[in-house]
Amino acid sequence: EVFSNKSASACLIGSALSAAGWQAILLYSISFFRHKFLVSTGFAPVILSGAALCYTLGSLVGGRFVNRFGRKTLTVLGCFLLGMFTIFFTNSPSLGLSLAFSYLGTFFGGIRYTAASSLTLEQVPEFRGTMMSIFSAATSLGSAFGAGLGGLLLLLYNYELLGISLGAIGIAAAMILHLLVTDPTATQLNEPVHKPHKP
Repeated sequence: EVFSNKSASACLIGSALSAAGWQAILLYSISFFRHKFLVSTGFAPVILSGAALCYTLGSLVGGRFVNRFGRKTLTVLGCFLLGMFTIFFTNSPSLGLSLAFSYLGTFFGGIRYTAASSLTLEQVPEFRGTMMSIFSAATSLGSAFGAGLGGLLLLLYNYELLGISLGAIGIAAAMILHLLVTDPTATQLNEPVHKPHKP
């Protein structure tokens, strides 16, 4: 039932690809800052604390506005901006600018995850438990793919190409979600209400 639903399948694929792109910031940002900008080991926990705060704020913002702006809209926006800021943060000339783009990507990564979870949950309402289990598996698979691809790109090329490649995957995820996924709750809200005619 889940995999026969085109929108649900596209939602899972888009979420997996977005999780893959997210690994550029999640896994490789600290090593990137240490390699390119010679950040000290003592300053690395400060960067991680700031990133955790940004992700938490993004999750809270996503949860607060998911009903106002729509699950699909926030998911697509979060995926797209996460991908863009992933590209920007590895190709910035200064530490301050790179760190700002990294934090913005982390913020929208939090929005993306909250909105995507909510959107996925509503795809096949009668199989919510199954859908969320498959969603968790898909995002874990995407994360593993992104981590492996990022490591390979880093061995063969550099951080700049790593950010461009994984950021592009995140943007591709946004396009898949925008073109192929429907928000069942938005469809229900837009359905006309038929009032009985008065005699």
